[in-house]
Amino acid sequence: MKTRIKTALTAIFIAAFTSVSAQENEPITDSIVIEKGKLADGITLKEIRLQKSKSEKSIKLDSTILTKSPLFEECKSISDVSEQKDCFSISITKLVNRKFNTSALKGLPSGRHKIYCFFNISKNGNIENLEAYSKYKKLEIAAVNVFENIPKIEPGEIDNEPVIVRYFLPITLLKN
Repeated sequence: MKTRIKTALTAIFIAAFTSVSAQENEPITDSIVIEKGKLADGITLKEIRLQKSKSEKSIKLDSTILTKSPLFEECKSISDVSEQKDCFSISITKLVNRKFNTSALKGLPSGRHKIYCFFNISKNGNIENLEAYSKYKKLEIAAVNVFENIPKIEPGEIDNEPVIVRYFLPITLLKN
């Protein structure tokens, strides 16, 4: 039996706030919440500092020095870095919303369940060094499956040089 799911996704990147949800008349049974920042609930999508290995140029990378944010195909026409980050945030939110297998919640107790995801977007635009942590192994597996199927991303750049960008994405699943 399939449960009706209302997915509330909120992505906040810099000052942008976007909300995607099902129609108001649908009953809420389970939901995924995505947010940025240190808010009580949700997915935080933010770039975190990355110290490159000794074999590469040693620089600290964070979102304030990127001259071009990592981009999905639909964001490539945007030239403003802040707008690129907003577009990337909205795109990753939609992908998690669409591809996360909520059947992983079956058998879990009601309430909030968190998954903490860390990943790099490589110089080639691939998701690498993906780590997912949760109290429940099946939620970790479901999160990893989402990221394994993400289309190639155009890498972030500093002064027209591709760089590795590290992201932290906590996901909160609400099960009623």
